[in-house]
Amino acid sequence: MKRIRTSIDLTDEQQKFIQSLPFGWKQQIYSSLTDMLMELVKELGVGSLGLIITKKVSIGNLIEKE
Repeated sequence: MKRIRTSIDLTDEQQKFIQSLPFGWKQQIYSSLTDMLMELVKELGVGSLGLIITKKVSIGNLIEKE
């Protein structure tokens, strides 16, 4: 499968977090998060992304529901 590179703007705090991850995890995390977002949109529609963007829902909220 062809892999395409992308870039995003990060805050200093976000960059420090990403740099603290073990080698090789950054790509795996971004890829997994993108897959999860794709599944969310398939199930609930693109509007569901607004909940994440506005921080109306968090990973903590989702874990509590499990």
